[in-house]
Amino acid sequence: LAIELAAARIKLLSPADILERLEDRFQLLTGGMRTGLVQHKTLRATVDWSYELLSEPEQILFNRLSVFAGDFDMEAVEEVCASEPLTDTDILDLFSMLVDKSLVGRDTQADGSIRYRLLETLHQYGKEKLHVNGEEELARASHYRHYLNIAERAYDGQNNETSTWLNLLETEYENLRAALEWSSSRPEEYVRLTGALGWFWYTTSQYTTGLHYAQSALEHREGKTPAVARLLTSHGKFCFYFPAVYGDAAVSLEESVEIWRELGNERETCLALIEIGMMKCFTGDYADATRCCEESIEIFEKLGEPPLVARAKIPLCWSYLHRFQPDIAEPIAEEIIEIALQFQMTRELAFARHFHADCSLLREEYIEAQVRYSEAVRACLTVGDIAQACSELHGMAMAYAGQSRYQKAIRLDGAVSVTYEELGVSLPYMEFWHGTLEKTVGRAKEEVGEEEAATLEEEGRAMGYEKAVEYALDLERD
Repeated sequence: LAIELAAARIKLLSPADILERLEDRFQLLTGGMRTGLVQHKTLRATVDWSYELLSEPEQILFNRLSVFAGDFDMEAVEEVCASEPLTDTDILDLFSMLVDKSLVGRDTQADGSIRYRLLETLHQYGKEKLHVNGEEELARASHYRHYLNIAERAYDGQNNETSTWLNLLETEYENLRAALEWSSSRPEEYVRLTGALGWFWYTTSQYTTGLHYAQSALEHREGKTPAVARLLTSHGKFCFYFPAVYGDAAVSLEESVEIWRELGNERETCLALIEIGMMKCFTGDYADATRCCEESIEIFEKLGEPPLVARAKIPLCWSYLHRFQPDIAEPIAEEIIEIALQFQMTRELAFARHFHADCSLLREEYIEAQVRYSEAVRACLTVGDIAQACSELHGMAMAYAGQSRYQKAIRLDGAVSVTYEELGVSLPYMEFWHGTLEKTVGRAKEEVGEEEAATLEEEGRAMGYEKAVEYALDLERD
């Protein structure tokens, strides 16, 4: 019906004009059919007709469902929509009636779970009713609380079964974003949700998005609360990847540690110290990096948290690589791999496999490095971390160049460069990494000559990220 009514406006408006006006679709889509029942003459009349056939409790639930963005599950319906005059026991029967009457769509997922949705026309209609009836603010506050709870559970659980929590946040992301939008004018709520989602944006390479929300939320922070400290940690991590704000990383991370110490939260203090340890590796302050790691390791061991011990050893391992000491770094990387596999810590596994490969690269064991970086690529694919996967592709390019497989090395270098550009990020200079890159891929470009190197690099840039991954992982192909 909506398509038919929109098509009738082609006589007067271009498709672009129709698209622009669809936000107010009920005013635009009036009439257009020469025949049919009166109740089908306009889109609003059609929806009104269906709506008026509902009982009052069904109408109330239908209106409240419009608070969801995208799809949602039954648990969310029961938690968000059950308030006066509806009770918990009313929701299931009322919701089933709305599904039976095709006012709510139902989709079965690959894992057998069921997600529900409103067609956009019905979604907008319900929002209008919710607003007119004076329930919009209460419904959106209830929606926010439900999705904040999901975000905070995921934050607390991120070190165990990481992929499970990432998949949950990905599934609920439209609703999480709607909750962020509502909370943006409410400083305390906005800071709390933004801080809880920081690790998700970071792990999935959404650095630009994460930095945007973190900076916006920091403008409204109040006091020295756990939410503010968590937000500062996230902000500091994102700043690593943007030269314009790189200097803000230390400020935010150190303030986060200060707040957590004042609050007496050893666990969160150490999580922030780990990020400072990573930052110290970038700046060459390896002694301080080691100090931060060792303090964190000692506390996590005292707390009996092996996953966090492994996490704290990541910057420690990295600091030895920066100092060109692969023989010290390698057993640490292997220990992290073992714990990460045991606790399904997919992001930590990706980092540890990367460092494991770095050890071979620094020893100029290029065939072994190629194999280890390929394992790291696959670990990154598990969590959808594109930025880290690019580091692995660069590692593979260096390993291929070290074997005199120059063409493949240069193509991969081009593919990595364009992907970083698309992500809008850049890596700070690291002597061991960029120096080895110049020694291997730089030499490859010299060997083939300037003209051929430019052609090969352009071929790599044209591949795109997904094809570059496939190309890199085909270890026999040149």
